[in-house]
Amino acid sequence: MTEDLIANARAREGWLKLQGYSTVERLAGLEDCDFYRLRSLENSFSVIAKTTRSAHPDRKTVETVREEYEKFRSMDGKGALAVLELTEAEDRPVILFKDMGGNLMKAYLPRRGRSLSLANLVRVAVSSADSLMRLHREEFVLLAVSPSRLWVNPETGEARFADLRNSTTDPERDALAEFDGYPRSLQPYLSPEQTGRTGNRPDYRSDFYALGVTLYEWLSGVLPFERGEERDLFYRHLAIVPRPLGLENPDIPDTLSRIVGKCLEKSPESRYMSAYGLKLDLEKLLSSLESTGEAPLFELGEHDVPRRFRFPRALYGRHEERRLLVEALERAKAEAVETVEIQGGGGVGKTFLVEETLRETDIGEGGIAAGRFDSRSEAAPYAAWIQIIESLTDRLLAISKLEIEVWKLRMLNALEGQGRLLVERVPRLELLIGPQPEMPALPPAEAKRRFHKALARFFHVFSWRDRPLVLFLDDLHRADEASLSFLYDFLEDGDTKQTLLVLAYRDDEPDGDNKLRQLRERLSGRGTGCTRLRLAPLIENEVEKLLQEALRGEPERNRELAALLHRKTYGNPLFLKQLLKDLLESRVVTFDEDAGRWTWDEKAVAKVGIAEDAAAYLSEKLRHMPEALAHMLSRAAMLGSSFEAVRLKPLVGLDEERLSEALETAVREGLIQEDGRHAGAYRFRHDRIQQAAYERVPEEDRIDLHDLIGKERWNPLEEETDDSDVFEAAYHLNRAAAKFTHERERQELARLNMLAGAKAKRSTAYEAALGYFARATDLLANAPWDEEHETLFLAHRELAELEYLGLRFDEARSRLAYLLGKARTKQDQAVVFNLMMQLEIGADNRDEVIALARKTLALLDVDMPVRFSRVRLLRQTLRVALKLRRHTGKSIANLPPMTDETSRIVMKTLDAGTSALFLKDKNGWLAYTLTMVELTLERGLAPESCIGFVGYALFQYYVFQRMGEAYRWGMLAVELAGPHPLLRIRTLSAFQLCIDSWSQHDRGVLSLFSESAGRAGLESGDVWQGHQSVLIDCATRFHLGYPISDIYERLVAHGGEFRRHSQDVLWKQLTLLAATLTKLSGYRAPGDPYPIEEVEKEDFAASVHDDSGGALASFSDTCKVVCAYIFERYEEANEVLEKVQATGLVSSESEPEDTVRALYEALVWLRLYWTLPAGKRGERWAEIRKRRNLLRKHAKLCPVNYAHKLLLIEAEMAGAKGRGRKAEELYEKSIEAARRNGHIHDLAIAAECCGQCMLRLGKQNRAKVYLTEAYEAYRRWGALAKAEQMERKYADLLKPAPDMLLGRLDYLSVVESIQAISGEMEMDRLLDRLMKILLHNSGAEFGALLSEYDGRWVVEAYGTLEKLSIAPVPIDSIPAEQFDAMPGPVVGYAVRTGETILLHDAASEGMFARTPYIRDNGVKSVLCLPIWHQNQMISLLYLENKLSSNVFTPQRLELVKLLASQCAISIANAKLYAGIRELRSGLENQVEERTRSLERAMLETSAALAEASVYEERNRIAQEIHDIVGHTLTSTVIQIEAGKRIMFKDAQEAANRLKKAQELVRHSLNEIRGSVHMLKQDKYGDLSALLKQLIEDTERNAGVAVRAEIGPLPELPPGHRKTIYHALQEGLTNGIKHGDGPSFRFDLRVIGQTVLFRLENDGKGAEQVVPGFGLKTMRDRVGQLGGRLTVETRREGGFGLMIELPYPEKRSAQIKE
Repeated sequence: MTEDLIANARAREGWLKLQGYSTVERLAGLEDCDFYRLRSLENSFSVIAKTTRSAHPDRKTVETVREEYEKFRSMDGKGALAVLELTEAEDRPVILFKDMGGNLMKAYLPRRGRSLSLANLVRVAVSSADSLMRLHREEFVLLAVSPSRLWVNPETGEARFADLRNSTTDPERDALAEFDGYPRSLQPYLSPEQTGRTGNRPDYRSDFYALGVTLYEWLSGVLPFERGEERDLFYRHLAIVPRPLGLENPDIPDTLSRIVGKCLEKSPESRYMSAYGLKLDLEKLLSSLESTGEAPLFELGEHDVPRRFRFPRALYGRHEERRLLVEALERAKAEAVETVEIQGGGGVGKTFLVEETLRETDIGEGGIAAGRFDSRSEAAPYAAWIQIIESLTDRLLAISKLEIEVWKLRMLNALEGQGRLLVERVPRLELLIGPQPEMPALPPAEAKRRFHKALARFFHVFSWRDRPLVLFLDDLHRADEASLSFLYDFLEDGDTKQTLLVLAYRDDEPDGDNKLRQLRERLSGRGTGCTRLRLAPLIENEVEKLLQEALRGEPERNRELAALLHRKTYGNPLFLKQLLKDLLESRVVTFDEDAGRWTWDEKAVAKVGIAEDAAAYLSEKLRHMPEALAHMLSRAAMLGSSFEAVRLKPLVGLDEERLSEALETAVREGLIQEDGRHAGAYRFRHDRIQQAAYERVPEEDRIDLHDLIGKERWNPLEEETDDSDVFEAAYHLNRAAAKFTHERERQELARLNMLAGAKAKRSTAYEAALGYFARATDLLANAPWDEEHETLFLAHRELAELEYLGLRFDEARSRLAYLLGKARTKQDQAVVFNLMMQLEIGADNRDEVIALARKTLALLDVDMPVRFSRVRLLRQTLRVALKLRRHTGKSIANLPPMTDETSRIVMKTLDAGTSALFLKDKNGWLAYTLTMVELTLERGLAPESCIGFVGYALFQYYVFQRMGEAYRWGMLAVELAGPHPLLRIRTLSAFQLCIDSWSQHDRGVLSLFSESAGRAGLESGDVWQGHQSVLIDCATRFHLGYPISDIYERLVAHGGEFRRHSQDVLWKQLTLLAATLTKLSGYRAPGDPYPIEEVEKEDFAASVHDDSGGALASFSDTCKVVCAYIFERYEEANEVLEKVQATGLVSSESEPEDTVRALYEALVWLRLYWTLPAGKRGERWAEIRKRRNLLRKHAKLCPVNYAHKLLLIEAEMAGAKGRGRKAEELYEKSIEAARRNGHIHDLAIAAECCGQCMLRLGKQNRAKVYLTEAYEAYRRWGALAKAEQMERKYADLLKPAPDMLLGRLDYLSVVESIQAISGEMEMDRLLDRLMKILLHNSGAEFGALLSEYDGRWVVEAYGTLEKLSIAPVPIDSIPAEQFDAMPGPVVGYAVRTGETILLHDAASEGMFARTPYIRDNGVKSVLCLPIWHQNQMISLLYLENKLSSNVFTPQRLELVKLLASQCAISIANAKLYAGIRELRSGLENQVEERTRSLERAMLETSAALAEASVYEERNRIAQEIHDIVGHTLTSTVIQIEAGKRIMFKDAQEAANRLKKAQELVRHSLNEIRGSVHMLKQDKYGDLSALLKQLIEDTERNAGVAVRAEIGPLPELPPGHRKTIYHALQEGLTNGIKHGDGPSFRFDLRVIGQTVLFRLENDGKGAEQVVPGFGLKTMRDRVGQLGGRLTVETRREGGFGLMIELPYPEKRSAQIKE
């Protein structure tokens, strides 16, 4: 009965119930598993059981237990508990172990000191090291060592590991990336590299650190770092050296303390290199303790040689190359674009140099992305770039959801609807940016430009100042032409900034030099920085260093081996690595366990054959491998640099198990590695290995294998095939082409190449596509045209187009001529003619385009004569007008699509013809346009229909001035062009010229033009047309009076792109417009790319190749006239107009009328009218009237744009004739019309003209009104230079409107403003607080703060967290080489240059590595940061860490910079405060010496002085607000961060944290409101009530008791009331904060003419009181009022605050009860 009760009780307590066993006791456990001691019911044997804590574990947990069981089984009791079996208890998996006695180490920690001797403790330590050594021998790295995972038997001294779940054979892959990813109980035992805050990666040496922490706790009973907040704990792991064991436990000998301390070194290189070495030192110590009872001192690690050979992951030599690479990166952090070319032979270490150098640099969020070109580059266009996009995408998909949303918005904003172009190539990008709309098809050249622009914009998202994008393109000698083409465009793109491109290629490959030469030629004029590096093999000395690092031991012996290996490998790192690996595997090089060192057989090493290079050696090595392994690798090499096991299987003829074994062997041999992105995928570790394996395949077998692989990837009967499969199949089958001897097989292969070419063309890889189609035509060379006409015609047509796109114009012309002869039908001939037209359009041969268009139209029976009579045009115009009357815009938009192929070709031909005819033959242009409209109405809508209707709109606008009709047909054209980007931008650009039509009907259309113009180049791919549209849009906006700054900003934003792609005329037109805008505004942006200074040169507007119509010269003259007139340089404007008249550049009658020039001609001539000789005035007046009449005609057609201009001309004419009253009336009407229609620039001109007229008439007051209005209008327009001219000219007349007052500040602005106020004004205390905050948050071990005083730099504070020295030391008073507190050269360099210095391993890298301080002290991490305030460097922060490298990560650096910005404000305020106090102190001394006789008078005036302190009180309240906000925001952030961390662990606790944050913010807001309210009214009116409320609040919030007696008080002055209130508030705060007493006594009463204040506390006492800021301020206030403040304190406890405060006698009678 009793046994049953016990069993039930144990079951309720969670005891294990396992069949065949009884539970003896429940042992210690971990967070998620328990240990039990069981006894077998069969034989009474005792076992240890380990099982899950959860009674019903999930599947993943069960699988983890099974994996752990297999690890225990593989160890077979060596270093870990000896496993018996894996069984189950109900739903719980149970692992049974042999019972070695004892328990988990953590169970003995509380009592180990009382029950165990030092020898017993060390015996357990020896066994722990031995167990770790045995695990490491089996290639296990634990990554989790703690007392909860180590099983010990103190009686026998044995120790075995009881938890292997975190163990791994690949720590770089399997280590948890984040510190908070580990169980909380394990965090105190993690190494610095496991915190994720350093640049080092976890490896087997991380176990030594964890074991060191475990032994520290085992030997002392305490952890080296106490548990606390995670951020504090990781800081201690990084920067704090633990107290020596001897200080924690005096019984611990110094040698043992040093052994544990060596395990706890921050740097992995400084710890033990093997568990063997650690075990030997512990055994040596134990032996002495057992034999003599003494612990002798000896050199640690004498026999510490790494048992497991590791090829050091470090760079040897390459110092100059690394320096140049890092310098290029630093330049890229600004706005530079840098390229670094790295050339060298295969295996020389190009990739490793880049990866290791950049891994150690501070790159920040921009990061690094790499892509490698494959030897089969034609099989995958843009492959390396796609790899880079995938890498960047995968990185972003791993961040938080909130951050993903931010990146998504950035990308969508940059891509502007073009995301589909990238998603098609990288499908998982859609997970980041969401589904993207389909993209309309474009002609090939435009499609390529569109894709390149979208790809460039994607990369631009990742680069900004100080956060550059680093792109590493490896094996550039294998790059495909499409990838190189984008590389050229990307580097030439003006928007590419803050980018470093690293290009690695082999110098033993002929293509490498050729491709780099082309790249250099393309970039020679761009200004891209280029650094060229050539990597040579390692020299013998560097090989020796490598071996010494890997083998340790005796340098002399290693030197001999190094010389031998260098001769064998020629210093090639890849060759050396493979040779060493082979020597280890063949046991020529072995580790002697007894001697504790590496040994080798020199004769055997010497016998190794010498290969020519790494490839030859690898090839030879493969010959000696097991046949099955070599066979598998050779077949894998056929698949490429990466391959999948499922595709390899049919090639090798192995079953799944044998193939898996072969792959595992190859992985162990270091020949291939698993590709973590895909299950069952592998890749060769180096392309040389793949190359050697490929060459193992006999030539005759390669064709068969290529054929087998290709046919497996492509089935011609399948309708849909993935692009990758098509390219892969084409690659392999083309190499097996020799097998295709039958014509039908060759035709099938040709069709495959045509399919691959079409896909490559669609992806804009035109060179690759050209190769496929060229191969197809070769394969079809013997095919009869009569049987395969369609296929042959298509192949040659596509090839001709691709030759044209590849700039092979002669080949394209020849092929098209050949194709024309093979055309069967008129339609085929027309297609060829259209291709010929595209070729001539690209060459700008308009005459040839027109001729080809006429041939095509004649061929297709479209009647188009060479000359067009007016009668014919009139008939066609009337015919089209009649047809259009039967339609509305809606009915035309709903017409069916044009399906007839001949008609579609005609429309394409007419479109090409209109473009060529517009400037050559206006009648021909009109005939082609009207024909396009007719065809659309008769045969349906074609894409080119929009060009016909916008041409018809232009015809209505310029010929008939029918604004309504022009608007109607123009808007229809825009609608029809919608789905066709290239045509849409042409349509919009043309319709925007009809300014008077759309601005009269719907001025909002301008926003549509602007939006489309900005995206035109990206959407359409037609860069020139896109730039033309931006120019038209900006000029239109200038013409309509839009803000100058907006127009100029847009020009600058597009400037880089314009400069790269624009034709000469377009670029000069843009420059003219930019120059005009800068003249008017008086401002030129720093990034303005336009050569504005060249505008003034005589030949700037001289005729250029593409300015046959004189557009540039006309535009230049207009800009000059406008500027000259506005700045009142009328003679200059007239000279330009006269030159135009003389050169005949005035528009002819047949050209559109230039209303802008007509307006300014009239205005200029009217200003100079009375300066002309009397005989010429009549002629000039007639010219003016002509311009007036022209504007009158346009004002009738479009009053919105011209009515005010006409009124202005008429006003000026009236003024010129002396009719002042009429002139003012017309001016006023012009001003009102301009204001009403939004023409701010014309309003300014009219108002200025009116003001000047009033001045001439002597009406100064009227003039003042108009000139002021003109001045303000010029400013609103943005013509600030003109406004300044008016200020100078009319300084006494202008009365500008005052600027708008600032709006109400929101809460955030208040907080940001208060941050400028320091929380600590005493310099010494400020420095102490700042240094501790900076040290704590940066991870620095030592720091110093320097400040500048009158040109001298002084060390204000320096030291560690534990010991800070606040003592000014002038740095120039001590020679830099003798200043032993910090490295003088580093500090001096930063002082001189103002640059931030960041060193990740200062003692071994960088320009300061030889500095004595850094060299002698072994400094690792260094940060020297200038602190700026108001554009002046006021301080310098120096931080260092001698224990850990890579401490100052980008995240830490950002935090330090943020803190430094606050430091700058605080230091400046503290200096100001110190200066004020010094000044005040000096003044007080003078006053005291000179005015002792006035002391009684001072008492009489104390009330007045108190009133004067109100301003000071306001500052104090601002300080209170700062304290409240600073404290509350800090607390709130902590609560929110805590809530975020535990959101998914403990939702309730997270909610509590967030609620606490809400309460803190609400409380802070109430406090701020109260403090601000004090500024508005006298808060202290009822002093007694306020004091009582303060006492009640303190008792409630602080949990203390305050016994108060407040007597009747007189009506005290405001200063007295405030002083008493704040004295009580300060006294209670300090008593609670420093005294820790539970009760207070407060007494306030009046005796005579004195108010007596007394506050006492019974808490802790002190020998003396050090007054803080608050107490000093209170004493000053009491002194100002003529009172006295004293503080009493007693060592036995308690303190007292007494104030005696006199008040004026005349108020003594006014007593309030």
